[in-house]
Amino acid sequence: MRLTPSVVCACLLLGSLGTASADADCDPFALRSGSYSIERGDTELGTGEIRLQAGDAPGCYQLVQTAKPHFLLRWLSGPATQSSEFCRLPDGRLRSYRYKQHRSGLGAEKENYSLDFDWDAGTVRGGRFEELPLDARQTDTLLLATRVRQWLCAMPADQRGEAEPLELHYIDHRGADSYTVALMGLQKIQVPAGEFDALLVERIDADDRSSKFWLDPADNMRLLRGEQRKRDDPVVRLSYMGPAKAKN
Repeated sequence: MRLTPSVVCACLLLGSLGTASADADCDPFALRSGSYSIERGDTELGTGEIRLQAGDAPGCYQLVQTAKPHFLLRWLSGPATQSSEFCRLPDGRLRSYRYKQHRSGLGAEKENYSLDFDWDAGTVRGGRFEELPLDARQTDTLLLATRVRQWLCAMPADQRGEAEPLELHYIDHRGADSYTVALMGLQKIQVPAGEFDALLVERIDADDRSSKFWLDPADNMRLLRGEQRKRDDPVVRLSYMGPAKAKN
């Protein structure tokens, strides 16, 4: 059992969802951090952190996810990290520039990779390919959750019941791909940080795997819980524990 970057990424009830218009204060780019517990089935793997911080230029950011295994698992896997450097264009599109995922331990050499997005040349380099053409819709995989949060923040609350599915385009170590998510409605959930009314977003285009994300509409669509499952494997779960400690 390994604490891989793909586990960290796990890092995402139709009815009356309210009558108010979209909250103008909902900001998916509010600088923040959060701590999460990580589980696989009934086994506690460790803890993780998601941190969004300002980049080197206005409108640019760095998004970092880290996972630290519990002591007894560290002989199998060291800390895992994903990072994305990106900018938000005036029209709201996200533009990835650099992406990296890394961990140490068993099998790490098969999972570690980086991507460099060259928008002037219209190409991306890295992963298991030498070079691929870029599409303006594509981001790295770490930004997909931010795209979902953008989508929800821009959606009037009284239109959530009729929301059309969202197709997300990305590039990972294998190349270009996409998947589609849908807003399933409002659910009350319990996480270590407390009880919340959360919007459930679920992947709908794959029969052999599932991805679910519960986000807080009262707090800039903060991720409260994320679950991923591949075929009959145990569910991998992230649960919000509260704000992460400030770094010195």
